[in-house]
Amino acid sequence: HGSGGYTMIDGHLERLDENAEGVDLAEAHPKGRMCVGLAEGVERDLGLFDRASTPQRKRQMASRMTAHAEALLGKTPKEDFEELFFGKISKYGGDFGAQDACAFLLKHHGEL
Repeated sequence: HGSGGYTMIDGHLERLDENAEGVDLAEAHPKGRMCVGLAEGVERDLGLFDRASTPQRKRQMASRMTAHAEALLGKTPKEDFEELFFGKISKYGGDFGAQDACAFLLKHHGEL
């Protein structure tokens, strides 16, 4: 557990407000920190969200984040989440990292 807006992730300090929404995910949602850890696991296994190599890889990412949404929220994710997440990582023109993925997930489900 970090201080001053920093959180320990994978052994290093990382700010959890470096996302397009500009919110500190650790403060904004009780599962924010866990979400970032899960999203970073997806990136570790499949590659970076904003640099995924193939549509198939992006589909796998969207599927994994949908499964994580269910685990984090304790309910079935919105029906359109997986498709919208796939679209987001397929069309996004800039940086889109684990924190952005979590901000998108939480905001889409009315949790942010």
